[in-house]
Amino acid sequence: MISSGFTALIFAAILSAIGVWGRRNADKLVLSTLSPRAQKAKEQSMRRGAIGCQCGAAVFFGLAVMEFVIAFTHR
Repeated sequence: MISSGFTALIFAAILSAIGVWGRRNADKLVLSTLSPRAQKAKEQSMRRGAIGCQCGAAVFFGLAVMEFVIAFTHR
């Protein structure tokens, strides 16, 4: 049971790291061959995806916390 909590924490850490990295580097990841309007749209899309990763990380973190609370209160 506790191993699923640790797995959820690992997923949360990975998704959080991807989200932070994506939000910080979205402007650098966009192709320079696109038009300025398309670059802006792509950058916004990447930032939304990064925010989605951070939301997923929050969900996994919440699941991990619930797993640990359940595991340690029902002994």
